[in-house]
Amino acid sequence: MQTNNAFRCCFHCDLIYEAQPLPTFALWEPAKYESVNDNADVAIPESPLFCPGLDFRNLLNEERCSSTTCGLLRDMRDLTDLFLAQSTALEPVGDATDVHVACSPSNEVYYKTRVAGICDRLANLPSAYTPDHPNSCDWVYEACRLSATIYTTSIVRRLPFSVAATSSRYPFCVQAGALNEPYSSQIALTTHICEELMQTLERTDLANVWNDMVGVLYWICTVGAAAARSPRLSGLSQRLPYSTTCKFRVRQCLTMFSVRAHVILIFNHPIPILLSQKKLLRVQELIGTYRQGRNTKQSPGTSLDSTGL
Repeated sequence: MQTNNAFRCCFHCDLIYEAQPLPTFALWEPAKYESVNDNADVAIPESPLFCPGLDFRNLLNEERCSSTTCGLLRDMRDLTDLFLAQSTALEPVGDATDVHVACSPSNEVYYKTRVAGICDRLANLPSAYTPDHPNSCDWVYEACRLSATIYTTSIVRRLPFSVAATSSRYPFCVQAGALNEPYSSQIALTTHICEELMQTLERTDLANVWNDMVGVLYWICTVGAAAARSPRLSGLSQRLPYSTTCKFRVRQCLTMFSVRAHVILIFNHPIPILLSQKKLLRVQELIGTYRQGRNTKQSPGTSLDSTGL
């Protein structure tokens, strides 16, 4: 148990720092998840990173999770699984020229079609700040929508969360070529998307850590904390439009929210949280997080960036 807790804590830090896990940690695999009894007192922490059944079971019965929110979380779950499956299919096996049969043209078309549908649905979701629609003033929905925008941009454009967050407000940034278009003053950005995410989360029931939606909260806050980092873009700096720099307090708050959810999950759901972390680490690897030249492990006590977070 103590060993597992050490892995969970290290994985959590890796995620929010966008840091590459040490080889020993990267190769370690947690125990398989065993389905809990239907009468278990504590609901499993379903999220886009952890859904052991064919569909969400607990989220469907959670009163704060509207049908629109649940549909959005399904799309994020499917996007994650599609992305990981497609990336695995494209990895060389044996001879470097050989690939799995899963990367055949028909599967590539299937992947692009499914992802395009997810992007279209996300792009058409209105903000909770917009009046007179079913999810107006639904701050759980809005937090999911904002996090999904960063997450989807990262996956589709293969950009680290901290980089994608600088461009996630383009309408709609995941469209082909959108990040290569000149910056337009008509869509100048005054608020970093992570600041909006923090303000939205503060309107929700954080005191109870979203109860049975704690797994969703962990996904949102961990993606948000990583996205709130100040990216060092090197060659990308001329391609991406910038909003205002994310405030230090925003990153602090999102990190604290993430840590709180993490602590709850460590004690109540040790295996689900490990599996969720491993999956999100794999996503970070595949979107190019560790190619930015700033994400290697440093010795204890060494700051990972100028902010210390």
